[in-house]
Amino acid sequence: MEGSKRGGRVLVTEDNPLHMKIFKLNLAAWSISVSEATNGEEGLRLARAEHPDLILADIGLPKLDGWDMIRQLKADPLTREIPVIVVSARPQSEPIVQEMLPQIVAYVAKPFDPEALTRLVVDTLPVR
Repeated sequence: MEGSKRGGRVLVTEDNPLHMKIFKLNLAAWSISVSEATNGEEGLRLARAEHPDLILADIGLPKLDGWDMIRQLKADPLTREIPVIVVSARPQSEPIVQEMLPQIVAYVAKPFDPEALTRLVVDTLPVR
């Protein structure tokens, strides 16, 4: 993928260090800054404090799972408009996934194509 001077701020909530590294490297090519959270509680705190342009959220997070984090973010007037892209190994056919689809921009299954996911993030970020 060819990078550009896109910019923006993305909060990544991911407890897998390899996936976090992949996200950071690919987003850096687009001049997108990344805040890292390795659990849902930290993700919630950072989203409220930093108000990122977009959140990439894993679901199987410690302390507070991704769905509960997303529910709390969408219930909060300060964070409800932040777009969320879920990246998870859970099957999209699960009832909880179907229930939450209206709350998120997209659901990306693991294993994922890093370039396609990065393009989705870039296309979803607000134009500055």
